[in-house]
Amino acid sequence: MKEKSDKLVVRAKTFEAWMKNNFTMENFKDMVEHGIDTGWNCLTWYDDTVVLFEKFKVEIFDRLDGDADDLGYTYGEMMQFLCDKYNAYDYKTFANAMVWYMAVQIAYDVLRKKFPGEY
Repeated sequence: MKEKSDKLVVRAKTFEAWMKNNFTMENFKDMVEHGIDTGWNCLTWYDDTVVLFEKFKVEIFDRLDGDADDLGYTYGEMMQFLCDKYNAYDYKTFANAMVWYMAVQIAYDVLRKKFPGEY
């Protein structure tokens, strides 16, 4: 993944608010059904995902910890799984992996609220 030159500005207070401000319900469906790594605005370039990670890392880590507990994994096991899944090998790729994980979880959350029993 390459880097771009314009720095992303994030004004939302939560990652979910940011997602809802930048993506449609149809986008959320596509993220869930076709993957987060298919090239979404502000979720493609490392420069953008690092900005999002820095802004929302506490929220992301809290979600990851809760999801690990819910799934019966340790925090470390969950982290290792995500790093392997998204090929995270340095800070930028790690930040990217964490943002992609959170984006997919939020997409699922929004869809489950809107369409109970479908997602």
